[in-house]
Amino acid sequence: MPRRQRAFTLVELLIVFAILGLLVALVGPLGARQMDRARAQEQYLVLERTVEGLAFRAFAEGREARLLARGAQLDWQLGDEPPRVLVLDRLFFEPEQAVRIDAHGIAQPAALELHQAGRPRTLTLNRWLEGG
Repeated sequence: MPRRQRAFTLVELLIVFAILGLLVALVGPLGARQMDRARAQEQYLVLERTVEGLAFRAFAEGREARLLARGAQLDWQLGDEPPRVLVLDRLFFEPEQAVRIDAHGIAQPAALELHQAGRPRTLTLNRWLEGG
């Protein structure tokens, strides 16, 4: 007597694929949103380190630095060096803001206003004065 093999029917397979499709449709956008937030946070940290490094160099070299934050970019110049640009695609400066970092590493004004993923944020520039 031949043994009957057990297998999945076409209907069972279609139901499983439909459930998997629904799960991907629900979870996919959440994952994409999280990735976008993570990239925006990464750019914020790059901006923060760039400005802190510039303030340190201004102090260490005894030269003034100038920053201009406008739109999606930050232009800066340390002393008489050629100007440099940091282009940001997930951060936005509005309105245009100019910052001067003196030869002691102190920024004036002491904060930059920006938008990260549609929400306002403030980057405090003289944190080292507060011990943080």
